[in-house]
Amino acid sequence: MVGNPEPLSETPEPASQTPTPQPTTAAPSSIAPAPTTGPSSCDNNWSPMSVQGVAGVFCAPEPVCVADRENGGCPVAQDGLEYGATCGVVRTGVFGCIPNNSSGLPVDIAYPLPTSCAGNEAGDTPVSVEGVGTFCAMYPVCAGEIFGECPGVQEGLDRASVCATVRTGVYGCVLPAISQ
Repeated sequence: MVGNPEPLSETPEPASQTPTPQPTTAAPSSIAPAPTTGPSSCDNNWSPMSVQGVAGVFCAPEPVCVADRENGGCPVAQDGLEYGATCGVVRTGVFGCIPNNSSGLPVDIAYPLPTSCAGNEAGDTPVSVEGVGTFCAMYPVCAGEIFGECPGVQEGLDRASVCATVRTGVYGCVLPAISQ
């Protein structure tokens, strides 16, 4: 058909004039967010440090509590670590940071003192191998932000451990996967 096209119908009016709803915002949580501190966010003379049983990485004053350093620094109270931490013997048998309770004292956990590595040919520093135990290694050891030495083959450890980032986000010694 050649000729005049059909007239366009008028645009219908919307059925209602309700405004577009604004996005909602959730009320802030009373739970402190997990800390996001890492190696680049700690001030000078402070290092990233994990605390036994607490998720996250925290800043601690140098020199940090690790391996055989029983008087090392641990994180003070900060986001995700309400009461700070104290240097003590951790589950793996070496010194590390243990969370404090509301009285400012370390939580009530007792572990045997670290292995003595004095005069050991594998190294003179006790180091934990995640999930295995405590063994001797040369200094500087793999811990915190230090990509250092880990225990090699020795009594109780049938293959050498390696330095890697562990689940807490810092360096620690682990056994490598067995390739088949």
